[in-house]
Amino acid sequence: EMIDTKSRELFIICDEMHHAGAPKYSKCLNKNIIYRLGLSATPIRVNDIEGNQKLLEYFGKEPSLVFDIGRALKEINPENGKTYLCQYNYHFETVELSHTEHEEYRKLSRQIAMQKSKHTKWEDEEYQPDKLRALLLSCAYEKISILGNLIKKIKEKGNHKKMLFYCQSFKSKDSGEKQIESVKKTLKENNLNSLDFTSQFDDLEVRKSILDALRHDVVD
Repeated sequence: EMIDTKSRELFIICDEMHHAGAPKYSKCLNKNIIYRLGLSATPIRVNDIEGNQKLLEYFGKEPSLVFDIGRALKEINPENGKTYLCQYNYHFETVELSHTEHEEYRKLSRQIAMQKSKHTKWEDEEYQPDKLRALLLSCAYEKISILGNLIKKIKEKGNHKKMLFYCQSFKSKDSGEKQIESVKKTLKENNLNSLDFTSQFDDLEVRKSILDALRHDVVD
């Protein structure tokens, strides 16, 4: 409603456009804006038929450009002579849910099944059990102890510089502590210096200073 579409033509660019399919954010999709571009590495919303339909109706059914991860790992960027993404290997660790987490997982799963079978929504549009279940898994507390063990192994090899740890800002069901805080404590216990790099830092100079600190081994 704040965007004036009457006095001029506008072009909307929506980064991470899959979020725009959520009940709250989809209200911001102004239909009066003719020119639209949605950007996302994961454009399909999992278990959200209605949200996906909103995105398709607004941005179009066929993508204008697909640049997949396989291409990004192999194709050379002519500006620097390197691939668009660095080469990497996955090493998996198994994590088990605690009793509390498992009970919560089962409760949310029942709610999801009920919602899907009846094709209904919760009265509170912001309450999305499928998203809560995904966060529950993402913040499983055993991940912290496994992280501690992995750090010890990495330090024994003497190769612990320029490390990146991706974590959530949501609370663990077990500890009641935000995952990012638990990760920072684990790093400190292992004598590793760290800095936060989150979406809250919208100041480009702050972001640059953090990256410079990592580049020059000021942090680990």
